Amino acid sequence: TSRSVLVADDGKKVVVESVVGWPRDVIAIKMLGESIVFGAEAVKNRESLDVHWPLADGVIKEGRGRDQEAAEELIRHLLEQAEAPKGRTVCGVVGVPAKASMQSKSLLMGIAGKCMDHVMLISEPFAVAYHEKKLNNAIVVDIGAGTTDLCAMKGRIPDDKNQLTLTKAGDYVDRILLQSLKGKYPDASITIHLVKKFKEKFGTVIHSK
Repeated sequence: TSRSVLVADDGKKVVVESVVGWPRDVIAIKMLGESIVFGAEAVKNRESLDVHWPLADGVIKEGRGRDQEAAEELIRHLLEQAEAPKGRTVCGVVGVPAKASMQSKSLLMGIAGKCMDHVMLISEPFAVAYHEKKLNNAIVVDIGAGTTDLCAMKGRIPDDKNQLTLTKAGDYVDRILLQSLKGKYPDASITIHLVKKFKEKFGTVIHSK
């Protein structure tokens, strides 16, 4: 929801904020020198752009203007940044929230299928458990921006009874922080983007080295 990450089989990793923007007019095109802008650059120049955050609650937004087009462009941008060889078969494994609906999965499969030759969807917390080899007697809690996903591993592929998705996650924390800061400092110019930066810089229980 917040960032899109692509990791290729050659070890290359691409991280992009999940934001897409199209210049609003010819002046914006001239200033930016691009017909479409992604990630941090889109956030920085959002006043000049028609900006879209195509993901909400861990899935692609449905029926909202250009959001689905933005999701497709975002996937293509990730592939381009990863320098996927032209002419080669591109296979993708895409993470989704533990309890994503069939409609959400179908929409993602359709959009990703336009950009890749083969696509498989996988539960995000299960992917973490598989990578960490925690396949039995373990519970994975995956806190993202749009969802908090839980997965109980019992030595097999988890079914719906062993997975749970909550829609209170990082974005929810951002909104609560924004309300609290505005309540304490009503005259301060505080945006949700600034709050997110504060949270990501200082909101950790890990001691920095």
